Amino acid sequence: PISKKVTLPVKVSFNNLPSGLNVGDIKYNIDHKSVTIIGTPDVVSKMTSVTLSPIDFTAVSTTSNSFEATLVLPEGVKLLDNIEFFVVDIDTSGYTEKTFNVSNIKYSGLSSSLKASSGSVKNVKICGDKNVLKKLTASDLYAVVDLSDKGAGAYTVTVTIKSDKYPKVWQVGQYNLAVTVK
Repeated sequence: PISKKVTLPVKVSFNNLPSGLNVGDIKYNIDHKSVTIIGTPDVVSKMTSVTLSPIDFTAVSTTSNSFEATLVLPEGVKLLDNIEFFVVDIDTSGYTEKTFNVSNIKYSGLSSSLKASSGSVKNVKICGDKNVLKKLTASDLYAVVDLSDKGAGAYTVTVTIKSDKYPKVWQVGQYNLAVTVK
């Protein structure tokens, strides 16, 4: 079989990016900026870059900003370089963190015949631009709870913390909430 060899730039991908933040807004450095791959000509010729396994953005904070990721390649494409994993360092120098109790809870996916109740989400660490976090208050934040597959009962569910006023801030870590559905 005929193979094609090419050197391509490496790109980072993220899961759980806040709605107001794009990958292009994030300053980062990858220890290997390009790689050489080999594969079938029809697949390799369509590739303009290679992407790393996604980094969970809720893990990014001022104290946690270096991550290991692996290369995600299409079927039939192999990496020629001897690289097991890539180190991605995210520049968090312009960021800071604050902790909030979030009492505004929004329930999604709940059947119209049911009602949900819960307490607040305590000690939520929020990260973002220093100038934004100076202005951010607990009333700017809300927790989204997905109850799509829930009937009546008591549940502990994962929540996502958001801000419509400041869409470039994000929660650091995972948070759960006890919810009663009646």
